[in-house]
Amino acid sequence: MKKLLILCIVAFVSCTTSTELTEQERMDQHAKNTEIIRDDFGVPHIYGKTDADAVFGLLYAQAEDDFNRVERNYIWAIGRLAEVEGEKSCIVICVCVYI
Repeated sequence: MKKLLILCIVAFVSCTTSTELTEQERMDQHAKNTEIIRDDFGVPHIYGKTDADAVFGLLYAQAEDDFNRVERNYIWAIGRLAEVEGEKSCIVICVCVYI
């Protein structure tokens, strides 16, 4: 009976080992699977093994080109734009949304 219990415990523990990647490891994997080639005009051509890799490459290229806009849009999306740019920016955005 003890042998069966030990066998069940070993089987359970071996099946529940976590093989999830950390966020940094996932980003590194996306970077390895993505290729960004810029042509003579600076237009990025993005190749990835999966759709997720291609999206990663697209966002990476956009951040390279215009990080200030990416950062501003992120700050606006989380609702903290007035903290960064002042109250006037919030009013302008509210007026534009309601028009």
